[in-house]
Order: sequence, then C-alpha cells, then structure tokens
Amino acid sequence: MASDAKKESHGNRLFVLALGLLVGFVIGFVVLLSRLPMDLNLGDYGANEVSAEMTGRYQFYNLLPSETERQAPPSAGEALPQARPITPATRVVPGSVQSLSARSLAAESYAEIPANSIGQESYYLQVGNYRRADEAEQSRAALLLHGLEAFVVVRHDVNGVAGHRVRIGPFFEQARINTAKERLKRKGINYKLIRVTG
Repeated sequence: MASDAKKESHGNRLFVLALGLLVGFVIGFVVLLSRLPMDLNLGDYGANEVSAEMTGRYQFYNLLPSETERQAPPSAGEALPQARPITPATRVVPGSVQSLSARSLAAESYAEIPANSIGQESYYLQVGNYRRADEAEQSRAALLLHGLEAFVVVRHDVNGVAGHRVRIGPFFEQARINTAKERLKRKGINYKLIRVTG
C-alpha cells in the first residue's frame, strides 16, 4: 500500500508540474503578444467604407471579349505572317555542328573511352550493362545499399538494341575515383572506368 501511495503522489507531482508549465507558457505568450507593435492602418476601415468599396465591383466581363463574338478569318487579300522554315535537330559540339537524324539519335553513343590517364574530362565507373531495365535497377539498388550513388543510362546500339548501363559518378578528381574503386573492389564488384569527353 505504501508503494501505491508513492506512485500516486509521484504521478500527481508530474501532473502539477506539467500543468504549471502549460499555464506559464500561455501567460508568457499573452504577454509577448501584448508587447508586439500594432499596425495602426489595420483599424482604419469602418463598416461604411467597406460597403462603399464593395459596391464598385470589378467588371471582368467588360474587359474580356464576349465568347459569342468570333473573329473573321483573314481574307485572301491580307498578308499572312511569313512562315519560318523548321530546321532539323542539331547539336553543337565543340569544333562542329552535328545534324541529328532519327538513325543517329537511335545509335547515339557519347565518346566513351576506357581511360588510363586522368585529365579535364568527367569520369564514370560503369558497373554493368544490362538488356532489361529491371536488372539494371536491381544492380543500382544493390550499389545504393553499399553506399554508392548510382544511376542508369539507356543507350541504343547501331541495331537499336537498348543497353541499360549502371554507372557511378561523375568524378572529376583522381582521389574520389580511387576511393570509389576501392569500395567496389572490397565488395567484389567489377567495374570499368569510362571517360566522357565534351
């Protein structure tokens, strides 16, 4: 019985403490609000002024043309705006301009060269090339579990077959590439260093 009385009195003490903190917070908040500067312009409007402003409603329908009115098509004698020719898709590459046909877009492959030396280009570690997108996503998810940020790039070969490449990068510094290589080696994951120029 004595232990029950102690538990009850301990519970009552916590309740009184919480209630006191709540009341103190409310009083402090009211004092804070009473000390804030008031904007005197807010109280300038009277009931008569508000009703007077509401009577002069904005006339939307006077600004917009009626939906029933139709504009007449231009007659044959009027000059039509000159049509501009549509240029084929092009990509500016340093040193030249490439014209992109449907075939070249399908077979597009950036200059990817396995690199032995590090220069000013960007570098990626390619972990895999898969025919199916779900296999590539599984590989990417496994790399994420190992703490490596990976992404999937879809490239089409000359025959139009899609390859889903799982890559880590881009890297611009040798030290970061070496760190990523070591992590992949420790996990037993094969990779290929890819240099992307341009």
